[in-house]
Amino acid sequence: MGKYSAVIGDLPRMPVEDENYQFRVDQRKTELVKDGPIQVGDLAEEYEQIRLRIDEMKEQLSEQNLHLEAIKQLIEIAYEEHGITSLKLKNGTKVSIQYEPYAQVFDREAFREWCIAEGLTKSMYLHPSTAQSLVKNRLLDGDPEPPGVKTFVRSKFVKG
Repeated sequence: MGKYSAVIGDLPRMPVEDENYQFRVDQRKTELVKDGPIQVGDLAEEYEQIRLRIDEMKEQLSEQNLHLEAIKQLIEIAYEEHGITSLKLKNGTKVSIQYEPYAQVFDREAFREWCIAEGLTKSMYLHPSTAQSLVKNRLLDGDPEPPGVKTFVRSKFVKG
């Protein structure tokens, strides 16, 4: 029994969001069982092996992103020293840098009030993770989901 067992009984399963991706998943499932059903223990073992490979790939990707960020910062310094914003490589591609403004909200309440005053109320929304947490807590407290929200059951695999 999980934390949400008492509140998910009547909820429908989460609908497929990307039908093309689900088609590819269904094809892969067909390939996996073409020689007959796979034992549940074998499926769980394969799940664990794939998760480990993905974790290793994520670590490698993290290291590559770290290296890339160091290179980008060194390029920015070098371009500034040379007074350039673009460099054409031997293969004909360009490595360019563009500067643009980037906004960061530091006083959420002041910004919220400004949005309301500017008539942007309909453009405002809660961050998806905040909305998820709010709905989950309401359901656990025995309250219905807020108006305009439809709740589904979605599978979540956990390591442990």
